[in-house]
Amino acid sequence: MHRGVRLSASGIVLLVACVFGSGRAATAADWPVLSPADTALKAPRIDPQADAEALLWDVRVTDSDERDELSTTLKHHVRIKVFSDRGREAHGTVELMYTPSRRVRDIEGRTVAADGTVAELRNQDIFDREIIRASGLKVRVKSFAMPAVVPGSIIEYRWTEIRDDSVANYLELPMQRDIPTHLVRYHLKPLAVRDIGYQMRTEWYNLEKEPERLKEENGYTIFQVRDVPALKDEPLMPPELAVKPWMLIFYEDLANKNKTPEKFWTDYAKESNGAFKAYIKASNDLKQAAADLSKAGPVTVERLVAFARERIKRDGVRRRKDNRTVTDALKRGSGTGEDQTLLVAAMAPLVGLDARLALLPDRSEFFSAPNMRQPHFISHLAVALETSRGWRFVDPSNRHAKDGLLSWQYDGQYALILDDKSPQFVPVPLAPPQDSNATRTVAIKLLESGTVEGEVTLSYTGYLAMRYRDRDDDSAPAEREQRLKDDYVKRWPGAAISNVRFEKLDDPQQPYVIRFAVSIPNYAQKTGSRLFIQPSVLQRGALATFTQATRTHRVIFPFAWLEEDTVTIDVPEGYELEPGEPMRAAFLAGGAGGFTAKLGFDATTRRATFARGFSLGGLSRLFWDAKDYPTIKNFFDEVQRQDGYTLSLRKKP
Repeated sequence: MHRGVRLSASGIVLLVACVFGSGRAATAADWPVLSPADTALKAPRIDPQADAEALLWDVRVTDSDERDELSTTLKHHVRIKVFSDRGREAHGTVELMYTPSRRVRDIEGRTVAADGTVAELRNQDIFDREIIRASGLKVRVKSFAMPAVVPGSIIEYRWTEIRDDSVANYLELPMQRDIPTHLVRYHLKPLAVRDIGYQMRTEWYNLEKEPERLKEENGYTIFQVRDVPALKDEPLMPPELAVKPWMLIFYEDLANKNKTPEKFWTDYAKESNGAFKAYIKASNDLKQAAADLSKAGPVTVERLVAFARERIKRDGVRRRKDNRTVTDALKRGSGTGEDQTLLVAAMAPLVGLDARLALLPDRSEFFSAPNMRQPHFISHLAVALETSRGWRFVDPSNRHAKDGLLSWQYDGQYALILDDKSPQFVPVPLAPPQDSNATRTVAIKLLESGTVEGEVTLSYTGYLAMRYRDRDDDSAPAEREQRLKDDYVKRWPGAAISNVRFEKLDDPQQPYVIRFAVSIPNYAQKTGSRLFIQPSVLQRGALATFTQATRTHRVIFPFAWLEEDTVTIDVPEGYELEPGEPMRAAFLAGGAGGFTAKLGFDATTRRATFARGFSLGGLSRLFWDAKDYPTIKNFFDEVQRQDGYTLSLRKKP
């Protein structure tokens, strides 16, 4: 999402981000007076099942340009009533993250018992540790446990957060949190920038009515809401910003205030395109690079993506501002993922490709629409090519994607095509299930003791390959191996996993393959002359996708995918397969999803064969309304039942 706005004629862009910081111990003075009603409160008021409720969540946001140095200060104050031991465990310990440019100070805290006794948070009880140090990024956390917390206590703490070289522009302010809250209150004091053509604006989302708005002294405006229930977390729910109440604050160019959405986006696209044109202007170096590429034949966008990734390495620290043009990035061989995208856009016309730059929204953060007239929601840069079948989008910066495939969070919505003459919004299609395939094979030998031994191969393409490469690429080999072992041993108790290999991790053009050997004691249950074995080995011990009987939010699957499993089981000599009920298929209406299974047994080779197929997201059906929850839950429940199917092998007399 966009984090900046132009505030002066010099075109300085001010960037903001949301992280926390650290501080000092409390003094007993100047805490706001607790009301007798809050002190006497013995049961939750908003949610009868709550273990704690926030009486107050207060944040004072101040933008400042003192001594021509911009900063945003946020003063946080939290007051929570604890009703149970679970509430004490959940809220009695606090962690505040911070970075060198996002500082925290003045940490204060106290616990007020039901009888009015006060226990102050001491400075020596605030601990500081580093949690991230990578690629020039350092993140630390201040943590503290509130003293003497028991059911009936009120815990109260506050801290000051300072964001250097920043203004509260495109700042997301939550009105709902993971705890029921009696009063959520924000005090806002913007910069006085109307004389240069800007003004702070507020927009709120997912609120049934506007927040209460009150004027306050010293130039502050209060926005507040009351009696907010806790955000209910559900598996595969929409992103939080799509469901919880929240407010966006930003500085708006007053020239845009009365524009229609069509006029606003036309002007915005043209302005954005103009800003990028200077950066990707054709140079002799670019022309020479295009000529060299063309010597090997027609240059496709796939070749351009590979060229950009090869010639511009991402060092993780350098910002695009370090390169004045994309030619600088090419010559230096260093830049950002955005530099890779802009290099493809710059060279496309030089090799005869009709390409544009495009901006796309991120549906993993929020579901936006063009009529919202809000650039904050549409900022991811990609290259768009017009083909006979419509627009095609590539994202060279998506380092783990074959041929620059978009990440899943940018498909299935829309894109703004940047153009000087005719910018336009166009749909971005969802990728079909066959583009993301998990091909999994298991070849095992069943011993008469019930132990199975053999080899497992996992092969992933498309979004599945991206997901697992993203997970594994930044991990050390030992960490990758241990994570895989931990995952499967949870499902196969006592399993020994060895000879783990990760193949093509660094080659997004190929499927990502993981292989390992496995030995699982007592996998098959032995009863008398029979062995009972679950052929769906990779689904053994898998947790249910949906456990709740009812649903509040929509079900959102990130992308469509296929699973194709082949399992071969060599059974002990002298055993035969007993007849049993056949496995049943399961389908979602209209081809939105399906499950099939087929069992076979060759008596000559004593080999059982199990083939499993699963698909979801056919016909672009990834989003399910809450009213359709029983349908999708029943489908997954039936798949899990069929995955638990057991073969019976009987020893011949």
